[in-house]
Amino acid sequence: MRSVQSRDNFLKLTVDTEEEHMHLKTALINMKAEFKCFNLRKDRPIKVVIRGLPSCTNHEPIIETIKAYGFNILKFSQLSKFGSKQPMPLSTFKWLTA
Repeated sequence: MRSVQSRDNFLKLTVDTEEEHMHLKTALINMKAEFKCFNLRKDRPIKVVIRGLPSCTNHEPIIETIKAYGFNILKFSQLSKFGSKQPMPLSTFKWLTA
């Protein structure tokens, strides 16, 4: 274990290896302890944004091209204006891949 820090009513544990991470997580589950575990950097989804496309752009060819490169799309959305929910004049697409 790399470090142990205490703050307020929380304990922060940091480990060095993926194996230590799995052992610690298993132990906490077995103890029925309440805990928050962050994903490893290599396991986090990739977030991608495409900007500047015309608002009439069909997103299906974009999705098919991404899939052709072997990415699994978890979520794909066209971003819109916050208040009015109208599509932006220049489309901005965002997707998460695993």
